[in-house]
Amino acid sequence: MKSLMKVQESLAEHKPKRFIFWTENQPGDNLADPCRLQLSFTEIVVSPPTGQVCLRNNDKNSIYFVGVEDAWYDKDASPLGDVITLLCTVDGQEMPQVYRIIAQ
Repeated sequence: MKSLMKVQESLAEHKPKRFIFWTENQPGDNLADPCRLQLSFTEIVVSPPTGQVCLRNNDKNSIYFVGVEDAWYDKDASPLGDVITLLCTVDGQEMPQVYRIIAQ
């Protein structure tokens, strides 16, 4: 997938050391939801052939995003750092899910 390859190139160029996934940074975040996640990872693995992105810490903790149809890397798009945006779709879904990862 071309867009994931571009994200790989941007990661190689900018060399972020930390990747953050916060529920507050996600589109459509429900402020009334009692569960809040603030997760930080040291590694990102991007697999264009399989359409997958994995955030992990030394193989102990991880988040996988599957069905990545499109992705982009926005340098300095947030006060927190660069933003990696993923559009994911699985079979049966009409609208893709959008996820944002902060790269620092």
